[in-house]
Amino acid sequence: MHSTFGASKAYTVDDAPPDIKEFFRGDMWNDDPECQMFDDEEDDNWNFSSGTVWLSKFTAAQYGDFDEGNLIGRSHFWDLQFLHAMGAALGEQPDDTRAKIMLWLEVAYKLSVGGGGIDGADAIGDVPVTSVVNETTSYQLSDFFTATSSPRSTDSLSSLFACSTRYRHVDVQRRAIGSCLHLVQDSFARGHTRRVLLNPEDLVPSVSGNGTITEFAPGKYAVLGAVENFHSYVDQGSAHADADHWDSDWPDMDAAEPSSFDRLWGARVAQEKGVRLLDFWQAGTAWEDGVADWLLGEVFNLSPNATSSDNTV
Repeated sequence: MHSTFGASKAYTVDDAPPDIKEFFRGDMWNDDPECQMFDDEEDDNWNFSSGTVWLSKFTAAQYGDFDEGNLIGRSHFWDLQFLHAMGAALGEQPDDTRAKIMLWLEVAYKLSVGGGGIDGADAIGDVPVTSVVNETTSYQLSDFFTATSSPRSTDSLSSLFACSTRYRHVDVQRRAIGSCLHLVQDSFARGHTRRVLLNPEDLVPSVSGNGTITEFAPGKYAVLGAVENFHSYVDQGSAHADADHWDSDWPDMDAAEPSSFDRLWGARVAQEKGVRLLDFWQAGTAWEDGVADWLLGEVFNLSPNATSSDNTV
């Protein structure tokens, strides 16, 4: 990654030191908001669990009814799909989805840099951030976390991001910026959004039998612009995973070499935007001093032809 961020380019997920893994834990949080993919230990933040609890909650949501106590289900199938840059349901309007996304990013980013009027000890329901859709609709965290949800509105932001972990060296600020990274990066994935392709002239005929892998000319990649559609996960089926699939015969991605991301639709742009976000974070840039404008203008800008959420890929 060509960034001002001070982590070694040679780090992989497994060999990174524990303090760097706090970023990775945050990046995984959107998929694992109950922290069920890891065993909770005082001195280890990277000991994977069996995953059985995570899978049971995911499956319960896949085949069951809404449950505000199932945060894993809510983030994948229900009202918190905005954590993955997706619409909560078919037909959700794009400006509505974007408002929820910006609510989350503002809260998490301000928590991550500190000094933005938001602290980890704050109750979730008391966070003074409002994201406006229009004159009649706006969102706060209290719209999603209530007296009967899990976590509750009275629980702290720290408990939300760290799941009340026993880990002694938890860094909620790093977990919060990791969550922002996940959301930004997901927004360029083909299964999550449809964006304007700015370089269609670089496309070459697909070599994939299933039609989900699009090839570009050597040295080229998908340059993606404004959002045309925030997809919804329900009933996407295997097409969602297929769109995220890295073919076994492709060279491995290497964080030190951006061009290694070129083969997967959206991955190169997602990497570039992630680097920019980390540069803001590393510099301690305030939300109001360019971060919000960048996110609205260069990451979550809407096409004038944007449509309501669908489940196409």
